[in-house]
This record gives sequence, C-alpha cells and structure tokens, in this order.
Amino acid sequence: MEPSDNYIASGTLDGDTAVVLLGGRQGSGFPSNRVWHARGSSDEFVSGTVTVVDKTLLHPRMGASVTWLPEGGAVVVGGTPSSDPNALVEVLSPSFTASAVTLSGDIDDYTPFGIHAAVLARSNGTQHVLLLAGGAGLEQESDGALPEWLPPYKATTGRLYTLAVDTAAGTGMLQNLDAGIPSPARLRRVFAGLTSLGANRYAWSGGYDQLGKPGTLDASCKGDTESGCYLDDVSILALSGDPGAFQLNTVVTAATLGEARFGHAAAALVDGTVLLAGGLRAVSASSDVVSSAAEVFNPPLAAEDPCAQ
Repeated sequence: MEPSDNYIASGTLDGDTAVVLLGGRQGSGFPSNRVWHARGSSDEFVSGTVTVVDKTLLHPRMGASVTWLPEGGAVVVGGTPSSDPNALVEVLSPSFTASAVTLSGDIDDYTPFGIHAAVLARSNGTQHVLLLAGGAGLEQESDGALPEWLPPYKATTGRLYTLAVDTAAGTGMLQNLDAGIPSPARLRRVFAGLTSLGANRYAWSGGYDQLGKPGTLDASCKGDTESGCYLDDVSILALSGDPGAFQLNTVVTAATLGEARFGHAAAALVDGTVLLAGGLRAVSASSDVVSSAAEVFNPPLAAEDPCAQ
C-alpha cells in the first residue's frame, strides 16, 4: 500500500520494522496532512501484508522536519504555509495521534518556512529542546493559491532557532538566534546536514543556497552560474544557556568537504567524528549527480574539553 496523494514526504525508520511517512506535497501541488504508518516483520514488508495505519496531522505540511523523542512520538516542525505561529509545531504521540503546541517567545515576526534541518539538543522527561537551522520560506498568496518555496539566498537573515517543547503541557518557546550569527550566509541553505557533536556543539554541513543561474556565488560554492550553488563547507555551531536565554557562542567554518553535496546523511560516530555519505551534487535528472562517496570529518575539539589542552 502507498500513500496515494503523497509523492514527497518527510519520513524516517522507527526501529527496523516500521515505516512512517507524513505530510509532503500532493500531486495537486498542495501539502498533505496524511500520516501513514506501516508496522510488521521484514517478511511482511516484502510480501505486502504489513499492518497499515492512517492518521492525520493537524495542519497539511510539506518539507517539515520530524524529530523523534526518546519516550516515543515526535515533534513535527514547519512546512505549513499558515502565517499563524501556533501552526508551526505539532506533537505526535507514540500512537501517531497529533496534538497542538501553543508557542511563545520570538513569534511576532514569524514567517512560514520548511526544508530546514532539526536536531534534538536536550531531553528531560516531557521537556525537549530542538535546534532548527536553515531552510526556505514558504509563501502562499491566497487560500486557493499553490504554496511556493522562496529561494534560501533571498532570506534577509540566517534562520537559526531553538525550540523548547513540553509535550505534556502542549506548549513551546521559540527563540531566534539569528542576531548572533556573524555570517548569516552560512545559514541560508536547504538540505544541509545538522549533526550533534555533544557538549552543545553541532556540525552544519553542505546543502545548497541557489538554484539555476545564481547571481553571486557563495565562497563555498562548487556549482556554476548555470546549474546552481552547491556547498562543500562544514561549520561548527556552539550554543550555551537555557530555554529562552540560549546564546550562539561561535560559528566557525572548520573544514571543506571532499565534494559539495546536499540531501546527504550525516551521523556522529562513537569516536567523535562525523560520517557524511551520499546526497546529490546538483539538481538534474541525470544519475551522475547522485554521490556514491563517503567521507569522515574530524571536528576540532571544544576549548573547554580537557583533551584539547
């Protein structure tokens, strides 16, 4: 069984015997509110006899982030064209029932966005802190108009937020950290990797910021003025503080990747390095742009790390 109205979806694996698809752009061009959850053994997946559960999101979404929580369930962020900040976030229970989150904090100047990166920064019971980075604006001129993505390089600031969510209370606090970004261009990108390094440090890798004949190429761009700008840098974001009072301490460009890539996988390994694999090198129908390369990034030690002395 396939989600018939949904050909682009945010999704993940829940263990090794469940698949979840949610939201995405429908064939009509509008976002979907469908949650499709299939659970079964590997043999049942192969035979097509898995148990399928259909549920719905509170808001149709495309390009949303899905952050899975230690106690089960997930926080879903972005991808809705609604200008209401209380539509930005919803929580899925372990049984995939959606519930609303009422936001406070830096919401006065909120504008819709999606295709961003999200990572779980802290978790304590039902209280969780997410870091949200990058992405593109999502604009809908009227209720009947198709939502359209805005080019990330046209953003006036670098998009970087912390989102503190209490899943039991249904509340959240959004804090905008863009004032602490010395080089906002580092955050104006989509399909980049965001990986926790521990100690409130995060690796921000690759992505793209301009498609099709960009006017000004980014310093990290490995594309061209015809096809677009695909990025090969890795930056370290370091945070400190508590919800509502986080500070962005540093944004350091720490390395250059072996090849520019976006939509790649980036995972922290037990030895502290980051494995980057796959992704695309350009937007094209050609299979040649799919990367088969993997590389390991060894991030610099934090200054407070005793091993750095």
